[in-house]
Formats: sequence, C-alpha cells, structure tokens
Amino acid sequence: MGYISKLIKPTPAVATMIQSNKTDLPFAAGDVVCDWTEFEVPVGTVKLESVMLLVTGQDATPQTARDIVLYFAKGNADGTAPSSLGTINTTASGKGFYNNVLGHTILDILNYDARLDFASVVTASTTNADSSMNHTNLVLSAEDSVSGTHKLYVGLVGGATYDGDFSTGVLLNDADNVAEGDTALVTDGTDANKVFNPGDVILKHDSDTVVGTVKSVGANLITLESGSGVAITDDDELVHASPIKIRLGFAY
Repeated sequence: MGYISKLIKPTPAVATMIQSNKTDLPFAAGDVVCDWTEFEVPVGTVKLESVMLLVTGQDATPQTARDIVLYFAKGNADGTAPSSLGTINTTASGKGFYNNVLGHTILDILNYDARLDFASVVTASTTNADSSMNHTNLVLSAEDSVSGTHKLYVGLVGGATYDGDFSTGVLLNDADNVAEGDTALVTDGTDANKVFNPGDVILKHDSDTVVGTVKSVGANLITLESGSGVAITDDDELVHASPIKIRLGFAY
C-alpha cells in the first residue's frame, strides 16, 4: 500500500467573497463555499486517510469553530465535471450531480486548532480519536482514466455553524495607483504579512483577473513575482484567490 498527498486550491469568483464596494460578504450555514474542484489520483481505488484545511483569517483574525462539509464526487462518463453544487455563497441548490457523489465528511469545530494568530488549520484523520472522520474511511473511485490517473472532485459546503468571511482589510496605499505590469504593491490597513505568504495568488476586490503571485511580503509592501496582471486603484482591497487550501491524504 502506498500513500499520496494532494494539495487543492479552489478559486471561487471574487464577487462571491466580497462586494464590489468592499463590503464584507460573509457565508452562512449551508452555503456553497467552493464548487467542485478537480484533482487527480492514481487509477484504481483510493481511501481517504486525512483532510487538512488551511483557512485564511478574516482581516487576519483566525476563523475557528466553523464546521464545514467536504463532498467528494466522480466525473461524468464523458470526462466532464459534475454539474455545479450551486451558486457560491448561497445554498447548495444545484441539480444533476447526485449520481456523481461518492461520499462526504464533516470537519467539526472540535477539529480546529486555535493557536495560530492569523489563520486557522483544521485537520482530521482516521486515527485521530477526536476526529469526526473516524467513521468514514471513504473509498473513492472514478469513471475515467488518463495516463495512469483519474479525476475526482471535492466541494465545500458550510456546516450548521458556518459563517466564514474572506475579507482581508489589506488596501493598496498608492495615490498614483498601480499600473498593469508593476511588481511593488504598497499597502495599509491590515498588515499584509499577516494575510499573505510567498506563493499566494492575489486578486483585487472587484476583478477575477489575477493581480499576481506573491514573491515576498512585509507589513506594508507586497512584491510580486511578475508584473501585476491588472491596474489597481488606491484603497482597492487585495484578497486571496484561494482563501481555503485543501490537503488530502490517500492510501492506494
């Protein structure tokens, strides 16, 4: 038996995370947090052994005690993804995917670690005595196979107490604004290094066009790996393209 770890970075539309006027847009219990996101595993059957979510803070404040449900699905026989769970930040009202569902697991509020100052980690495994996964041991397989792998899908829905909020409070501080192609973003508001890390992909609050990938970050300066993909105006809010990162561990 072997083990693999898959890092998955869902990218919800920015308009589902923050309003165009920078007003917070919190989620509620039962809302779709991330729609189906594809990942690949070796052909055959895999068993889910562990789940970890890294959840960005709301304005650098950890988001703990927010239960969340992970749904797993296979693709369609023609290789396409399941139909949508529903509109993000509203209830899971999608249709046509039920026969694709392979199972679900709940990350309970007891699974959260509350000791990080600016973000949250929630982990569960089949060997964790406090884990709500103890009774699952999900066995997953798919319809299609390409070059030794096949596609599976994961989606997130808020649990009974979920009220996530992905605002950051990190604002551009540049009276001359930032032109497309610039690499230096001077900021104020929330300290940028409490929110972003090297490798994070940044959006601005009113566009799904990627600003850039963080190369380095200080309290009031973000340096991008390459020039900004979009012009940014003073006081635009900078947000995560992937506010929740999922790491899944499988036996196969």
